[in-house]
Amino acid sequence: MKNIRNYIFILLLFCISFYYGYWDILQKRPQSIHSWRQTDCASIALNYYQHGMCFFKPEVLFQISDGGTSGYTVGECPLLYYFVAILWKIFGYSDFIYRFVNAIIFFIGLFALYKLVCKITTDHFWSMVIPLLLFTSPVIAYYTPNYLTDTTSLALVFIGWNVLYSYFNEHKKNAFYFAIFIFTIAGLIKISSLISVVALILLMIFNTLKQKKENSQQSTQFSFDKIIPFSLMFATIFAWYLFAVFYNKKHNAVASDGSPYFSTQAFPIWNLSKTDIYEILGEIKSNWIFEYQNAVVLLLFIFSIIICFYVLLKHKSFLLQLSAIITIGVFVFCSLWFYAFSQHDYYIINLLILPLFSIVAFVEYAIHNKNKWVQSNFTKSLVAVLIIFSVYYSKEKLQDRYNGPKNEYHSYKDFHTITPYLRKIGIKPTDKVISLPHYAPCYTLYLMNQPGWAATNFEYEILQIRKYIRLGARYLIINGEDIAKKSCFTMYTKNQIGQYGSVSIYKL
Repeated sequence: MKNIRNYIFILLLFCISFYYGYWDILQKRPQSIHSWRQTDCASIALNYYQHGMCFFKPEVLFQISDGGTSGYTVGECPLLYYFVAILWKIFGYSDFIYRFVNAIIFFIGLFALYKLVCKITTDHFWSMVIPLLLFTSPVIAYYTPNYLTDTTSLALVFIGWNVLYSYFNEHKKNAFYFAIFIFTIAGLIKISSLISVVALILLMIFNTLKQKKENSQQSTQFSFDKIIPFSLMFATIFAWYLFAVFYNKKHNAVASDGSPYFSTQAFPIWNLSKTDIYEILGEIKSNWIFEYQNAVVLLLFIFSIIICFYVLLKHKSFLLQLSAIITIGVFVFCSLWFYAFSQHDYYIINLLILPLFSIVAFVEYAIHNKNKWVQSNFTKSLVAVLIIFSVYYSKEKLQDRYNGPKNEYHSYKDFHTITPYLRKIGIKPTDKVISLPHYAPCYTLYLMNQPGWAATNFEYEILQIRKYIRLGARYLIINGEDIAKKSCFTMYTKNQIGQYGSVSIYKL
């Protein structure tokens, strides 16, 4: 019976994935919302695959570094990108593999969350519903089969917590060490994923101080054998970001305005004016809030967090206390990176652990105190209807992202298949190109598999073209006739060597 429930949950995941259209999405090249960040990630993996697999020499295709002569730059630890590059070495280069790997990792994470909730609540309905509720978030559904590492790190956190729960109940030290190892990987690829882990450490310290006078040792207390693994985890993550800062400074990986290509710093709310804050809140309200979840589930999330604090005043359970500390952690994170929320929907992904843990804590408390309504058929029927509605809602949002005006695919579709043609007319993978126009540095460069420069932060000035030619640009690639007709390009568009759909190719 236990295995049957596992299979049912896995079947539900794949049924929802099929309804979302994942088989079609898995075969797409980078596109739609945040194609900029998608192709940053993908181009690091592609450069590993093509240029020697040296882990500590990550690079993008956009020639941002070393005075415009290289793409050496890095942000988060490129473990996922390197792993994808290894798979490409084995099976060949394919965007399908990248998307599929990211999706499978998240599915494993959801399964780990399902097992964790089942252990905590001992209720199979809620153990299935809570992970599925997360999967109905439009932002989660979009980035699961995608190129960013946010869903990957969240999945690893779920896996780590499932392993850690075994330690708390069975006191297996190996389980504790393995959980810390998984948390370390999660923190390396996305630092925000460690909010729940930091909350755990603070709670363990609190329990240790509280129970200091008691002559008992509990798994939720701190001891010397726990300090070392946690210290190694933070030391490893800190060492990586020290390396990232050093690496970016060494290669002078900065944009034309002096800002680093990959940010390794905070954007705190206290550095913003009141006008800026209101504008960012307006952006979240108009563009992103209903990409996080539908209104009903958002209200459920808010209610679960509030009710956890209310119950905590009367019942000091471990999960309720943990949820309260996670709430503080999320508030601190939002304050430190507030500016980023105006344009980046994926910043919310690792913060969704807060409502999840709050719901789990509340359900666990209700079941423990024999509240019948939590296990009533009426309540479960309402929740099942909510899941169905949320899946439909998320499907509509996905359709909008891939088939609506938010997707630039139709304007750049020729770039998606242009690479064989470029090789046919004699353009080598190492030849540097100028690609116009696109605001995202690596977007068209990745689709073409060419190093070079894209139209970023300059208005087609002839001085920029001359600068890139001096830096080694051999070809000018223009999407659309209007750009090619600009007077500043006249002297560079005389030697046309190719035409691929709407894309014109000129030798410089």
